[in-house]
Amino acid sequence: MRENYKNLLIILLAVLFYRIYILYTLPYQLYFDEAYYWFWSRNFDFGYYSKPPMVAWIIRLSTSLCSNSEFCIKLPFAFLYFFSSIFIYFAAKEIYDKKVAFYSSILFFTLPSVFLSSIIAATDGVFLFFWSLSLYFFIKALKKETLFWWIILGVSVGFGLLSKYTMIFFPIGVLFYLFFRRRDLLFDKRVYLFLLVSFLIFLPNLWWNFQNHFITFLHTKDNANIRGNLFHLNTLFEFLGSQFGVFGVVFFPVLLYLLFGFKKFYKDDRYFLLFWFIAPLFYLILVLSYISRAHANWSAPVFIAACVLVTWFLFEKKRKKLLYFGIIFNIFLGILVYHFDFVSNVLKIELTAKNDPYKKTRGWREISRKIDKIREKYGLDLIFDDRMDMSEMGYYLNPRPKAFFWNPDKKIENYFEMIGDLNLHKGESFLFVTKKNRNDLNRYFKKVELLRIVRYRIHKDYKREYKIYLVENFKGY
Repeated sequence: MRENYKNLLIILLAVLFYRIYILYTLPYQLYFDEAYYWFWSRNFDFGYYSKPPMVAWIIRLSTSLCSNSEFCIKLPFAFLYFFSSIFIYFAAKEIYDKKVAFYSSILFFTLPSVFLSSIIAATDGVFLFFWSLSLYFFIKALKKETLFWWIILGVSVGFGLLSKYTMIFFPIGVLFYLFFRRRDLLFDKRVYLFLLVSFLIFLPNLWWNFQNHFITFLHTKDNANIRGNLFHLNTLFEFLGSQFGVFGVVFFPVLLYLLFGFKKFYKDDRYFLLFWFIAPLFYLILVLSYISRAHANWSAPVFIAACVLVTWFLFEKKRKKLLYFGIIFNIFLGILVYHFDFVSNVLKIELTAKNDPYKKTRGWREISRKIDKIREKYGLDLIFDDRMDMSEMGYYLNPRPKAFFWNPDKKIENYFEMIGDLNLHKGESFLFVTKKNRNDLNRYFKKVELLRIVRYRIHKDYKREYKIYLVENFKGY
């Protein structure tokens, strides 16, 4: 097969249509985060509790054009990864050649992490799209040296910041590269215009944070969890181990060699450029994983430039068979991820809480139907004391309920606590849905009655179980 753009499109579209088919036939229900972001999307804003707004905007656009189905919530993210792969092709072609660009794009689109993320409505889908777009625009800005490319680079980075705050590492990479290779541009007004445009697009979210006591920034800081018992080699090795699953068992060792063999390659300007869109963030996450912890997906943006760099290196060292094997092996893993239930059935593997990676997506619709029957009888609004339960059941209960989050401490620790204050509903009665024994509710209501315990068994060692309380005449916190 000729390594040209037409054939690349054929391959990428074939994988995309396969993923759309998987989405349409997916046996799994929404992940907690997906249901949570869907809740956000019902209320247009320039910021939300734990993330900037772009993921909610994308879901709102999709569900407005399509429906509130799981398929329509997830669908745009499959397309976003497709377009990310296209812009990786264009970026790689600008600095290498069509062959490197062809396989860089395919490598990214078939990463194990991309296989999984393409069927999940999450921040990384839109964030990585703007990162790949920005990489292409930056390379064009360096080559063309016209104002247009710097301005649209600023637009892309600005929207990236509205997708995930990790996008700040992109302009950091730009400035590092310019400092070491193009210092003449450090004092060029076009560079400052790019930064200004990025800031102006990001400004509405900054203003929203200012109005809400910088709650999203504080949550992001807390996510790093730099407190308590620190410095663990095991968490460092756990993070490194997870990257074999994210980037592939073939390609991650190659990337480590390229990163830690910096002295061998730094004179190559193409390597040096890509290095600054990988190393700063990756090294920081390594440090964080040793100090405290790091989630596997935190490194996601580094793999855009990494796909190009690794592909170039394998062709440079005449290891194209290793490249082909790595891509095929990643595709094999991706297919296993998509057809996990089918493979388990064929191999006669009984799914349990320990071996089912999809357990958190099962049972929500079924348990919600049981709760719906109680709602139908009493016709009351709901109270939840767990944000996962409120997110999932808020989506799967039919009709979708008016609900409040139980917050006697009056602390703002999730989105639901930001948008609803139960104290404004004194004297009203509710159904309280909880996994816990709530012996404390008599302090807050004049009458408390346990109506029913509802259960739905998913595996022999895993079930969903909720207590439904009738709580009357709320006294206030």
